[in-house]
Amino acid sequence: MTRKTTYLTLFLLAVMATVAILQYGLDRFYVSHVDNKINALFQHRIDSDIMVFGSSVAYTDVNPDTLAHITRHGCFNMGAPGMNFAQYESLILEFAENKKKCRYIVMCFDYGSFCAYPSVAWPHLFYSYLQNNDHVYAALYSIDPSTVLLEKYVPGYKLAMLNKEFYSAILSGKLDFKRGFVPKSNARPVPGSIRPDYIPFDPKVYGRTKKCLALLTRRDIKVFMVFNPVSADLYQQTLNPDMLKRKLRSLVSKDVYFLDYSADSMNGNASYFYDHRHLNGRGAKLFSRKLAQDMAAIMVHDGK
Repeated sequence: MTRKTTYLTLFLLAVMATVAILQYGLDRFYVSHVDNKINALFQHRIDSDIMVFGSSVAYTDVNPDTLAHITRHGCFNMGAPGMNFAQYESLILEFAENKKKCRYIVMCFDYGSFCAYPSVAWPHLFYSYLQNNDHVYAALYSIDPSTVLLEKYVPGYKLAMLNKEFYSAILSGKLDFKRGFVPKSNARPVPGSIRPDYIPFDPKVYGRTKKCLALLTRRDIKVFMVFNPVSADLYQQTLNPDMLKRKLRSLVSKDVYFLDYSADSMNGNASYFYDHRHLNGRGAKLFSRKLAQDMAAIMVHDGK
C-alpha cells in the first residue's frame, strides 16, 4: 500500500467515524429532547391499565377517555396512522417487556392489518432506535430489509434518509404526535368510488401476530382484538369480508378476545364515517362507548 493510499484510507475512516459520532449524537438528542408518545413508550414513561395499539383506525376511532370512564381503568391510545401490525409490533413488545401495571391491551384491526407494507411509516419516529433496539430493527427490517440494513450499519446513510419532520423536531423539541387520540372531522368528504377487491393477507404478519399474543398472555396481559367498523358500502364491495374475521377468531384463547364491529348496525349510517374505513368524531364517540361497554362486561365476567 502506497503512502497516498494509506492517507486516503485514514481520511475515509476519519470521515466515517465523524459521521457515526454525529449520527449517534443526533439520535441521543432526539430521544432525550423530542416529546412524543413513541419516545415516551421507548423510555418506559407510559403504562396505563389499558393500552390501545393499531393504525389510524385506533388513532382516530378509539377515545381512551371513554374507555377509562366506562371500564374504570386508565387508558392510553398508542395508535399511529399508516402502521400495520408488522411495524407497531415493536411498540407492543417493548411495552410488554417493561410494563408495571398494564392488564389489558386493545389491538385494532382493519382490512390492511395483515398485508405486507412496501415501506416504513413515519420512519423518523423509529430511526433513533435502530442501533440499540432489537424490536425496532426486526420490525423495520421485515418491511424494507435492504434499506434498513444500510441505515443500521452504514454510517451516515440514515442521515440522508431522515425527513424534514425529524430535523424540525430536533430544533423545536416537539413533534405533532403526542396526543393519543385525534378524531376525524364530522364533515364527511365525498367518498371515492369503491372497486370490488380482496382483503390482502400476508401469512408472515399473521404468524408474528400469533407469537405476539402468546407473549402478552404469558406476561399476564389480556388482549382484546378489535375489528373496527367499516362502512356498509366497503363491506359489501369486499370479495372476502369474512376471511380476516376467521383469521382473528382462530387466535382467540383463554385471555385473548375478539370483538367484531365490521358489520355493526352503525356501519350503515354514513353520518358516522369520515371515509369508508375511518369514523368521524361522532362515530368515534359512539363506537368508543360500545367498545368500552363490551370490554367492561368481559372484565366483570372474568372477575376483574
